[in-house]
Formats: sequence, structure tokens, C-alpha cells
Amino acid sequence: MKAKVFDFYEDKGLKYCFDFGEEYGGEFISDELGNIDAPLLSVFRTRVASMNIKNKKAKTDA
Repeated sequence: MKAKVFDFYEDKGLKYCFDFGEEYGGEFISDELGNIDAPLLSVFRTRVASMNIKNKKAKTDA
């Protein structure tokens, strides 16, 4: 299964824009690339946890 975690845009104002989608916190914009670590980890954990829940439901339904 393939999935993207965010869309990435570069802007003339603030340099980096990461769009995680509305359900995962929306956009994160920063001039420092290192500032993405905490939001990225949070979104990643949330998405992995939701995948585990879906997989457990699928196994019990089978």
C-alpha cells in the first residue's frame, strides 16, 4: 500500500509549506526545515494508528 503523508510547496514568503490535509492538522509553514520534525512525527503516528485500527477490523470481519 502506498500513501503520501503530505504535499510540499515552496513559497516566496515563508520557504517551506507542508500540507497534511484537513483531517491531519492542515498546513505547516516554516522558514526552517528542521521545524517539521514534531508535526511530521505526530501525523505519521496518527496515520499508522488509524491503519492498525482498520486492519484489526478487517481481520475480525473476515
